[in-house]
Order: sequence, then C-alpha cells, then structure tokens
Amino acid sequence: EDFRKDGNAKLKAKDVQGAIESYTKAIDIKPEDHLAWSNRSAAFSVDGSYDKALADGLKCVELAPLWSKGHHRVGSALQAMGRYQEAIDHLDKAIATCTEGDIANLKALRDACNTLAIEKKLLGSWKGTVTEQLGGYSQVMQFEEGHKMHVMVMGQSQEASYMVDGAKDPILLNIHLAIDGNQGPNVPYIIRFTDDGTLEMCCPYLTPEIPTKFEGPGLVTMKKLPDGEKVDVDENKWIDSPELEEIKKLGERTKVLRYMREFSDVLIKAKDQTDDGDDDLPPSTGTTEEEIRANKQVLKMMSVNVKINAVEARYGSPVAQAAFLLVAQCQTPKDQELEKASDELRSLMLEIGLIDEASLEETRKKFKEANKFMQEQTTAASTGMQAPSDGRTEATRARLQKKLETRQAEKAAAAESAETSPAATGKKAGKRKNSRKSDTSSERSGTKEEKATECPPEEE
Repeated sequence: EDFRKDGNAKLKAKDVQGAIESYTKAIDIKPEDHLAWSNRSAAFSVDGSYDKALADGLKCVELAPLWSKGHHRVGSALQAMGRYQEAIDHLDKAIATCTEGDIANLKALRDACNTLAIEKKLLGSWKGTVTEQLGGYSQVMQFEEGHKMHVMVMGQSQEASYMVDGAKDPILLNIHLAIDGNQGPNVPYIIRFTDDGTLEMCCPYLTPEIPTKFEGPGLVTMKKLPDGEKVDVDENKWIDSPELEEIKKLGERTKVLRYMREFSDVLIKAKDQTDDGDDDLPPSTGTTEEEIRANKQVLKMMSVNVKINAVEARYGSPVAQAAFLLVAQCQTPKDQELEKASDELRSLMLEIGLIDEASLEETRKKFKEANKFMQEQTTAASTGMQAPSDGRTEATRARLQKKLETRQAEKAAAAESAETSPAATGKKAGKRKNSRKSDTSSERSGTKEEKATECPPEEE
C-alpha cells in the first residue's frame, strides 16, 4: 500500500515513470491488489503506452469483475487505440453486470466511443437522391476528419461542419452549413448504417421537429463511394449529377424557358391539389377547423417553396434572376415562346399568392431607377463631369470609373501596338491579360481530433 500511495503522489507530480515504478513494486509485493493494477493502467495511459494500459486494466477486471473503474480502464485504453467497437461491447457488458463504483461514467464513456465509431464510419464520400417532395436531386456528402465536410448538390459545393451524438437513439447528426465563411443554419438528421456501404438519413420535412423514424419525404439512402474517391469541390465545376447533364449543355435562352415552364408546373400541381390531397404533409394542428385549414395552407406553401427552390438549384440563380425580370416585365422577351412562358408564370404566381401587382410594380420601378443611374454614371464618367448624386455609394462610382479607365487604356495600347513590331505587340498584349486569378484553396492544417471523452487517471 505504501508503494501504491507513493505512486499516486508521483503521478500527481507528473512523474509518470516514477509512478509506474512504484505501482510495479506494489504489484510485486501484493499481486492481488486490483487498485495497484488500476492505477498502473492509468499511468500507462498518461504515458501513451495504451497496450500496457489495456493489459493492466484487464488484470484489474479479472481481480475485481464487479468494480466499474477497472472496466473504465479497459474502455479508455481501447478508445485511445481506436478500437471503438471493442470498447463499446466491453462497456455494455460491464454496465449490465457491475454493482460497485460509478456506472454513469461507464455509460458516458460508452456513448463517447459510440460517437467516435460513427464518425470514423462516416469518413469518405456518400451519394444519394432525395425524394421528389424535396426536389428529386442527387447529393454528395463528403465527411472529413476534424468535423469538416462538403455538401454537393446539383453542381454546387458548400462547406459545412458536422457533429454526431452517439448517445441519442436514433443517432443524431447535425450538419451546419457555412455561409460567407460563418456557421449557417443547422440541418438535423437521424442516421443509421444498414450495412458498411449504406447510410440512411432522415431530416425534418416542413416541421422543425427532428424525426424519430426512418420514413417520410425527408428520408434518403446514401451509398458510399469507393475508398479514396473524392469529389471535386471546385465551385466552378459541375458536380457529377445525372439530372444536370442535359441542363448544362443548353443555351442560356433555353435554360430560362425551361426554368419558367418547370416553375409553372410546380404551381399548377399546387393549385389543382385539394386540401387533403397531399399525404406527405405533416399533420396540421389547431384548435378550430378554420385554424387547422389555415395551418394546412401554410404547410402547402412551404411545400411549394421547397420544390421551387429545387428547380432554382437545378438551373442556378442567374437563370432564376433572368426569368424573374421577364416575369416582372422589367425586360422584353426575345420571342413568343419566352413571352408565353413568362406570362403564364406571372399569372400563376399572382393566383397562388407568391407575388402581387404592387410588388411587381415596385420591382419595375427599382429596375428603371437602377438602369437610369447606371446610364447617368457612365455618361458622366465618359465626359469627366460629376453626375448628380442620389445617395448611391462611392464604391459604385469607383467601379464604373475603373471600368472606363480600363477601356481607355486598352484603346491606347491598341493604337500604340499598331506602330510597333509584332514581337513588341505580343509582349504588350501579354501584359494586358487578365490576371484576376483567385486562389480558392486554403491550406488546411490541424492536429488529430481530440478524444471525445477525456479519461484522466484516478487514484486509489
């Protein structure tokens, strides 16, 4: 006992080797002392000798099978060695059989190991297709170490972070999307592995409540891509997505036309649907029939917005913006097909209640003002006169001035090049090449993720 107490004092003083020597002497004198085996296991863990810590922990369990701390030593060593499932299995048995010590600590360690095991299994890329209610698009989720990930949906890549809660049943996965470098909204999923290469995920649908069952429109089955296969996360490149293969080959005019037609199809289906016609909507609550109907209508509009967002995601924001300018009559359609499609979409949006005449008129007014302002600034810049200010920012003027100076410089260079040799012309042209190249990749550095649960040695 004296050697064991001496070991405790040395361990407190961070003399790990001295502590190990003292515990070893205590074991030599009294090999049946489970406390000495437990404490030396803790000292080996501090030293990073996890295999020895495991061996001492198992010996402690052999001597005192109903004592929880010995099992905790075993679980901690297995956790540190990355053998999470072995730790979970051992701790589950210990929780069921131990009658001495703190069982809560065993449960906390078991949950931590479960979380780490799930995170390890998630690493890599997974691909699946969401339900038609959510847009029917393909998505890829690429989980990386350090709780970093990329979410790729219909040609767009977005950085995100994730956290797993292995203590929940079902397992909870929270994905935080990054917006402009900051943490954005959280999307909760319940997840489960049906086999090594299949992951089921289920998110809320038109409700903030986290689902409890793997069913409904929020359910998606993800298949793991081959190990080592990573998806290109360059924002300027299309992510592999079958439904985009045809769209990306279309001209801009055809994209706008098809976007408006698909948008109209969503609204036509919503308009023709009865209040009880969508079985996928969550139950509507309320104290009166009128309130229930009103809440049902809100859910229907939310469902419509989800589908509209999916259409916009397929074609991209520039196409959606171009289409809205036609719908709002800010721009004139180039042909009868575009005119017919924009007129139909405008009529449907007004009927459904997505827009009203007042908002359309306000949009047209702002668009005209913006065009007038740009024309005034361009004219003023070209004549060297100061245009009347109507509150626009100096940044806008600076950008216009820079564009004008660039054009003037290009004209001057072109005139000069006509009088120089071909070799000189090539050299000057090279200097005029656009060099606005941004480095979108950032060096990622970091250390190995810390263990989910610290298990500091405890002394007896």
